[in-house]
Amino acid sequence: MCVLRYAAGSAKRDKEARSASSVIYLAVDDVNESYEQLKEQGVEFIAEPKDQGWGGRTAAMLDPDNNILVLAQVQF
Repeated sequence: MCVLRYAAGSAKRDKEARSASSVIYLAVDDVNESYEQLKEQGVEFIAEPKDQGWGGRTAAMLDPDNNILVLAQVQF
């Protein structure tokens, strides 16, 4: 499953962080496992896996064009 979220304006981490007006969320079964596998293959992550207030777990990375992609694990 893939969800595209569009937000007017920019989402920024800090002054020198990349910004984006859209983010693609990729649903995975295990964020930690996916993170480790992709990191071993040289994928650049901008946020390590972390728990979210809405009950999921996410990690953010960049695609080759510097678009932000978020791995998302939803736990029910």
